Amino acid sequence: MTVFSDPTRRVLAALVVLVSVLPGAAMAQRAATLWDDFNHYLLIARPELAAGAGEALLEAVGDDGPQLLEVVESSDFADFETALIRATKVAAVEPVAKRLLAKIQEAQVAVARDPERIRANIERLAVNKRAFINAVERLRGAGQFAAPLLLETLQNPKQASLHPFVQEAMVSIGRSLVYPLSEALPQLEPVQQQQISQVLMRIGYPQALPYLQEAIEDPSTDPTALTYLVAARDALVATVNVPAETRASVLYVAAGEAQYVAGTNKTEIPGLGSQSVDSTIWEYTPETGLVAIKVPDAIFADALALRSAVKSMKLDPETDSAMTLFLRSNLRRENRLPEGAVDPSYATDMRPASYYAMLAGPERLHEVLDRALVDEDPVLALDAIEALRKTTGANALVAGTGGRQPLLRALSFPDRRVRFRAAEALAAARPVETFDEADRVVPTLGEAVRQSDTMYAVVVADDNANLNTVLGIVGELGYEAFGGLSREDVEEQIALLPGVDLVVLALGESDVEGFFLDTKGDRRLGGTPVLALVSAAEQITLTETFRAEERFASAVMTESVGAMQAAVASVTERYAGYRIEGGEAEAFALTALDLLERIGSTDPVYFAGDAEVAMIQALTDERESVVVAAGAALENLPSATAQIALADAALRASGEVQLSLLASLAESARYNGNKLDDRLIRGVRELVVSSEGALALEAARAHGALTLPTESGVEQVLRYTR
Repeated sequence: MTVFSDPTRRVLAALVVLVSVLPGAAMAQRAATLWDDFNHYLLIARPELAAGAGEALLEAVGDDGPQLLEVVESSDFADFETALIRATKVAAVEPVAKRLLAKIQEAQVAVARDPERIRANIERLAVNKRAFINAVERLRGAGQFAAPLLLETLQNPKQASLHPFVQEAMVSIGRSLVYPLSEALPQLEPVQQQQISQVLMRIGYPQALPYLQEAIEDPSTDPTALTYLVAARDALVATVNVPAETRASVLYVAAGEAQYVAGTNKTEIPGLGSQSVDSTIWEYTPETGLVAIKVPDAIFADALALRSAVKSMKLDPETDSAMTLFLRSNLRRENRLPEGAVDPSYATDMRPASYYAMLAGPERLHEVLDRALVDEDPVLALDAIEALRKTTGANALVAGTGGRQPLLRALSFPDRRVRFRAAEALAAARPVETFDEADRVVPTLGEAVRQSDTMYAVVVADDNANLNTVLGIVGELGYEAFGGLSREDVEEQIALLPGVDLVVLALGESDVEGFFLDTKGDRRLGGTPVLALVSAAEQITLTETFRAEERFASAVMTESVGAMQAAVASVTERYAGYRIEGGEAEAFALTALDLLERIGSTDPVYFAGDAEVAMIQALTDERESVVVAAGAALENLPSATAQIALADAALRASGEVQLSLLASLAESARYNGNKLDDRLIRGVRELVVSSEGALALEAARAHGALTLPTESGVEQVLRYTR
């Protein structure tokens, strides 16, 4: 907020009162004076007076941005951007300067794109050289939005005298016209194709190549126009590394890929510049001419890539790469569409993106998933996995495409949601033959079961000082941390845990490399992120060695606890993804437990016992639904540990949970025999004697399934016999 001195406040108040009573013409004159005053006070370093004049100027023009622009452009201080940007660096003037700058820029856009102003400037092109220069400058301000009327002028034979000037103006305006003019090119009449191909050739941006090639390949193209089109195509091909004979369908895919990459990296879209300015899709038909469709900035790159893919498929329906590009750009377009926003460029008769994903089949979906993993796009990866899960059998899920197995790689993806969904899809498919990474599926399901519980970290260091330092850092980040001076020191503890969420290594380069490679074949650690704290030189080598490993990260071991804590926090955040809580966490746990129950101990590929510790831990979960599901999953395991945990939980529980756990205990005993110790057997017998109603029935069922001595049965018979 600008604070004015008393004299300045009096001047400002007088100015505001004055401008509020002035008539139109006088108001315009007063606005011009205030703009001059604003700049004058800036030049003589009187910021408070400049701020006062600026406030009065804004009050004078009100909502009339074009009037403010007219005042600025006709003054001796027309270079408003320089003046106002300089003013924003002065604290007393900054607020009003920013408001003036925004209002003038907004008015510039509105005025520049006004159709009547554009049309008038087109007419001025032929007046004289000075008028041509001024008109082109104003048309350049309109940018791509001048294209419809410029093209309309070329299509009007009554304005033939303007045509040479319009073409020259188009070339002078340059890159901003390439996209809309290219969009129209294939559907233009022969004369206009000749004119526009010449313009595009002279502007020289290769963005026009696929459109030129499409017109060249069209058998109905006029022979004379074809000559111009080929000349333009050859001139542009010479500027890029593309063979002249490249088909339009291939060029459209290449253009779409470049647009998609720009959307991934949030960089300039080739030929269009910043994505945050005028996110406009252009369409052309002979009936409507060029039509601008404004789309949300967040989806602009994907909307462009989608259209490039569609153009390619129209020209060659067999272009698989175009379908893959269409799928991922369409899915990502939906994902990035802001809440409550619509995409007017997406035809109303088009289906949701998921429809086309399921329709496309496994090979294309594997390609989408592969790209999502490379781009570290978890939302797109989840879309691809969901479509694969719904449409693809076990063999196709595992096989992948082109030697790549993205669904298997997804088991080690940084985002835990992706890992969980990949494991769910692979488990639900129930393959009959083992495959690479099969032993990662059940531990990942175990991770899903326990993911809302304590997070565990393993630390291995080369001396006790480093070990204690790193244990403290990891502990402060919320991990239950333990460690040792070697892999052997931590093996026993790892075996007792339901899972490991992070491994931190403070070792030498060769030891780090050996430890990490060992984890790749370990069912418990094969999907766990590993952070190496090493010297600067070792970090360079390790980064290069493990460049392709998504779960490996390194940082420099320093004396700064804060720096190392930041490194640990960074890898944790990157690998885990957004926190999973509430209903979502419960849904993941229940899905995983359901799959583990179905896998059991007889599945030809998976063994649910690999998640036994996580399932046993789930028996103490606060969520009753998870406890019940854990009991159902554990009843299939043959181990004494599983049955003992079930019995212990059943005797401690109450209500419906106790009934369910007793039923699971009975099933465990029925299939696996009695594996309980004397303490738990006594507990079951005592429950039989003391319970009533539904609880008595389930206790009796468990007692019988455990084949306990008939003593308790006799007691109950005699108890109620007269």
